[in-house]
Amino acid sequence: MGTISSWQDAGRQRYEVAEDLLHLEILADITLPEIRMIFDELLRLQASHGYALFLITFKGSQAFPPEVRRFLSQFHRENKTVGVTAVVGASRATALLAGLVLHAVGMVSGHRPQTRFFSTQSDALVWLEEQRTLGRQGLLTR
Repeated sequence: MGTISSWQDAGRQRYEVAEDLLHLEILADITLPEIRMIFDELLRLQASHGYALFLITFKGSQAFPPEVRRFLSQFHRENKTVGVTAVVGASRATALLAGLVLHAVGMVSGHRPQTRFFSTQSDALVWLEEQRTLGRQGLLTR
């Protein structure tokens, strides 16, 4: 998937950017400033490439406090995002909660972000590479 830059801190989380892909490792409860920082970076990627690929890997806490969920809902109402998200390491409870949040986002914004859950990073990267091909062809939509 290209050369990956070094890891950068986002509060207690860390992320790296490679071309059109942002890989976020969630190491602790995510906070509102952290998620804002990450989504600002995703918007920069989308502005550069016309889409953004997002890989989330849970390495620690899987809590998404209410203020973070509200931010995600508002973000998708206010921004026309183009891209996909792959999630690795989510518990069943987290995947269920994420599904509910994504459903709510879809109801409010008219668009449900395309998100898939994987048990391994290698499976997620294969799918993201397929999505990259679609993105480069202009076939990823909101």
